Amino acid sequence: VDTGLSLVCQRTMNVFVQPCSINQRLGLLRDERDENALPEGYEPLLVTDGQLHIKDVLEDELILALPLVPLSPGAPLEQVPVTAGSAPDDDQAPNPFAALGQLKSSRH
Repeated sequence: VDTGLSLVCQRTMNVFVQPCSINQRLGLLRDERDENALPEGYEPLLVTDGQLHIKDVLEDELILALPLVPLSPGAPLEQVPVTAGSAPDDDQAPNPFAALGQLKSSRH
């Protein structure tokens, strides 16, 4: 299968087309015990109902071909300098459990 997958770049949030080429040799099996009889280079595919559902096979192979984090080729890499032990300068968000601590201390 040779196709292009439309993905969203996680750096730029722009849509790009990722080329995808899948070359898979499948050995159809009715029983898992027959797996050792497959020739070298064949991927076992268990077909319990006697029918090959090609749509499901293609969907699985395309999902496996997807990158973990889609990044378009040439996307700029923004570098943020971080030194060891430094904390971001963002204002600290209020602790949602601070009110519980006040209730606990006021009861004692």
